[in-house]
Amino acid sequence: MFALLQACLRSVRDFFARLLRQFAEPFHLITDLQNTDSIDELGDPIRPAWQRLLLAPWTAIVSLAETLGLFVQQSTPSETLKKRRKFLRLGLPSVLFAAAVLMAIFIHTLTENSVHGRYLKRLDSNANPIAPDTIRRISNRVLAPEHPFAPADRFDLAQRLSLLGDSDRAQSIIEHLAPSDSKGYANAHRALALNLAPSLRKAPVSEQSLQALQWHLQQSSELKDPVLLELRTDYFLAVGQIDRAIASLSQLAEAQPDRWFPLAELLLARGDQIAARSALSRAAQIYSQRMSENPQSIDDRLRTATAMARLGELDPAIEILNAGWRFEQDPAISNALSELFLLKFQKARFANGTPETLWQHLQQSRQWNPSNKNVYEAIVILHSDLGSTNIRSEIRKQIEQWISESPQATEPLFALSNLDAQEGKIDQAIASLEKVLSFDPNSPPALNNLAWLIASNAPPQSTGNTPEGSRTNLLRAERLSLAEKYSRAALDASPNSSSFRDTLGTILLRQSRSTEALAEFEVSLRASKNPIQTLETISKVYRDIGESALADEYQQRADQLKNNASTKPSARNPSPTERSVQQ
Repeated sequence: MFALLQACLRSVRDFFARLLRQFAEPFHLITDLQNTDSIDELGDPIRPAWQRLLLAPWTAIVSLAETLGLFVQQSTPSETLKKRRKFLRLGLPSVLFAAAVLMAIFIHTLTENSVHGRYLKRLDSNANPIAPDTIRRISNRVLAPEHPFAPADRFDLAQRLSLLGDSDRAQSIIEHLAPSDSKGYANAHRALALNLAPSLRKAPVSEQSLQALQWHLQQSSELKDPVLLELRTDYFLAVGQIDRAIASLSQLAEAQPDRWFPLAELLLARGDQIAARSALSRAAQIYSQRMSENPQSIDDRLRTATAMARLGELDPAIEILNAGWRFEQDPAISNALSELFLLKFQKARFANGTPETLWQHLQQSRQWNPSNKNVYEAIVILHSDLGSTNIRSEIRKQIEQWISESPQATEPLFALSNLDAQEGKIDQAIASLEKVLSFDPNSPPALNNLAWLIASNAPPQSTGNTPEGSRTNLLRAERLSLAEKYSRAALDASPNSSSFRDTLGTILLRQSRSTEALAEFEVSLRASKNPIQTLETISKVYRDIGESALADEYQQRADQLKNNASTKPSARNPSPTERSVQQ
């Protein structure tokens, strides 16, 4: 039986060998057409290079077939076959080993892709929340030492787990990818750095949070995305590394042109005016180019005007916004124009411009935004200037006209109350403020001013025991009590205002409640930008109650601030109108 099987196999082999020889015969005829007389040391004919290149694949197949014994060409010497078979026997183990390695790599790649795809499909194919056990098995598989996942895949799976609600396990994967003592995966360090970002807004910032944030920012330094650059800037500012903050913000500004504005402010704070102007010029150039490409873009137009206004080019900025208003009458443009005319008022006032010019700028500002509170504050300031005597009646007349046109508008009423107070018309000022509160009961400035005027209008305390003196003291107590009520209401609406707290402290002093008044003044000092007057008031109160040492201490603090102010170069604090027109 075995002999029969061998005979069948030999017949099949011989059959295919004959077919192969018949197929190869034309090629042998072609290869033997030229140089048949020239043979090499193995007995093969020497052919031109183009023939060798063309017939190389076929020659390799024929040689392998002859070596395996499928057929033998008559022209092939027996010694050649022996050498070929010897080389085959010696090279077969290495060939098999190489094939096994390649197969293992191929299978491993298929397995890794299959496992990764299977887990992703398991996470994505569930519309409803996945069972906790399933999430736990997936997480354990991802965290296993023999896992087939690359760091990028593990980070992707951690983000998916976070979206599915398992933030704890996602966090553990990210922390594993971003260790605190080695390089780790940059994107994982970025994620942990962003998690620590809110700690920079807490006061005080813990040293541990700063160290951890520094480590994660350092390990993710290769990443340059805008969010991370913003965080780097905040960190460098928090630790006082201004130069590195400027460098980081400069990189961010290249991707987000609106960052040229805070960069200019930072450079200006450092005293580098040339670099600040360069940053603003860069912003103006970028947004001007964008505006030329899309003239109807309100945002680009506003930012172009902002950059030019900060460069001091107010008239071109106004013209740009006027052109935009002709395209679209957007409230943002009118508000920006109002702010620009306020800036012109500030600039002209600083340059000792004529009252008529200043008044014209304010009217134009109010025309663009009738509800702009800063306009009415500037009108009150202009009315109080000594050089504005000739236009005070015109200012009052105009405000009264605005009130008649809009009876419920609180801003003109509040401004009129300030004008009356400046002219000593206390009763009329109080009446205007009461009308403001009838329309806006929680207006902090109106409540505070009303409290101050009522307290200032209270009669002096009578020292006599006459009935008239008793009535005077009773009226004084009633008015001071009412003033205290309004003052506390103003503080409830705006508890961080130092001027409102000074008002309450003054009212308490007039009620002979020195201890309570001192407490209010002390709280005012914490938020006051100009505490000299408050320090002097506290010193006077301590001196009145016999605490000379404390009185001297607070007076010395006030004197020190005065000396410091006199030695510094004169500088004017920016008014509310000198902010960006792009709010």
